[in-house]
Amino acid sequence: MFLGYVPDEELSAIYKNAKGFAYLSYYEGFGMPPLEALYFNVPTLLSDIPVFKENFSGLVEFTAYEDPAMIASGIETILSKKNFDVRDSVVKSFNWAKSAQQLLDIINERNKRNS
Repeated sequence: MFLGYVPDEELSAIYKNAKGFAYLSYYEGFGMPPLEALYFNVPTLLSDIPVFKENFSGLVEFTAYEDPAMIASGIETILSKKNFDVRDSVVKSFNWAKSAQQLLDIINERNKRNS
């Protein structure tokens, strides 16, 4: 299904009932929708672009976004996953405290270099 815009209050119900999530972007800044899907333990297929590999390796399946046969194979793979449970890993890796600390570390490092 291609849903387009979905209000926030409906997203959790959609994710909770999803059998799989495919996000085949050719350019992305970070990827909040895949993170949301993983939070709800939805097996996920992503494009094999660098930002997704950096942020989601070990959590998702990757495919070439321009290759229909590979996409079909990837969809079959995610739909066959049983007992997919990555929520704890996602919460541990992606949280506001960790993000804030990383930003503070970058700022402090830049300040040291400029002093």
